[in-house]
Amino acid sequence: MEPRLWPNVFLSASVPHRPEWIAGSKPAEIEEAIIALARAVFARRGRLVFGGHPSVSPLVAAVAGEYFPADPHRQSRPVVIFQSEFFRALLPDETWDLHRLGWANLIWTPVELSRGEPDRAASLLRMRRELLTRAGPWDAMVAIGGMEGVLEEAELFLELGGGAPVCAFTTTGGAAAQLLDRFPRARGQGQLRGIEEEFRARPGGRSLTGQDPGFEPYALMSQGLLDRLPFR
Repeated sequence: MEPRLWPNVFLSASVPHRPEWIAGSKPAEIEEAIIALARAVFARRGRLVFGGHPSVSPLVAAVAGEYFPADPHRQSRPVVIFQSEFFRALLPDETWDLHRLGWANLIWTPVELSRGEPDRAASLLRMRRELLTRAGPWDAMVAIGGMEGVLEEAELFLELGGGAPVCAFTTTGGAAAQLLDRFPRARGQGQLRGIEEEFRARPGGRSLTGQDPGFEPYALMSQGLLDRLPFR
């Protein structure tokens, strides 16, 4: 891997598009939280690592351009994207742009076969395991929105993340809203944390003034989250 950057954050996120996950999800807030987290990481010259989901790459690409000039020869890059060869033909232009413009390293993992045919689920699992074992050590995983992949990645991170916390933006809906209930043991041990819950428990609560602003201050919460790392 590249030289160690701080913070080194694994982003597990997507805007849900399947019916069973759409109910209760908040697409605009998911995108706002992803942008807020990316800005907080890049402002600290940290690294954001994710699996190249097509609803995430365009948002991260837009933010990376705010903080770093295009440089195809950049050695230490603020974004690392893992992707399975299974999805090579589906990779969005924004993901290629992140790589071409020097903002991201793009790391491909092999296709897994089942009875001689490409196996989507097995290929995803291999990609996720390689991401978590090759791109660490970790400071945190942050979950935003998402579908079953977020639940699967949280479970793997609790196993392979070296004790770093899983932090969920629960108000974005989707799978992130279910994490605290899905893994009660990890929550009780402090390895799984609700970002909004902890933010509201701090002096001042939801805003710098202590007043309810009527919206979720994702930018402020993202800054506070990174300021408190490491929790342990």
